[in-house]
Amino acid sequence: SLRASWSDGGGVWKVDG
Repeated sequence: SLRASWSDGGGVWKVDG
C-alpha cells in the first residue's frame, strides 16, 4: 500500500509493506 511520508518540508509517497 502507499503511505504519505511528510518530511523535510515536503510530501513524498512511499511504498509501505
